[in-house]
Amino acid sequence: MGAHLPCTQGVVGSSPIWSTMEKKKFEEKLRLFGVKVGIICALENGGKFTEEEAFKQIKKLYKKLKKHKKKSPNDTKAPPEIGGDQPPAQQGDADS
Repeated sequence: MGAHLPCTQGVVGSSPIWSTMEKKKFEEKLRLFGVKVGIICALENGGKFTEEEAFKQIKKLYKKLKKHKKKSPNDTKAPPEIGGDQPPAQQGDADS
């Protein structure tokens, strides 16, 4: 078996570690984000939202998720940015 590494949680200069509760809270927020994105996409596909409205809604949800992630004690890596202010181009758009 490999060597046992000592726990450094709470030691001055060590990186703070997410508690199990913090991980569970973030995982739940991430799961809800996925559910909400799925609903928004379904509404857009059903004609209830325009592509731009759907994009804005998803971007708003993403910013909330990112804000929660930044509150974490171990914020070495925030979720990647969602690019730009415009929705991605559709396949078959004439501007490609």
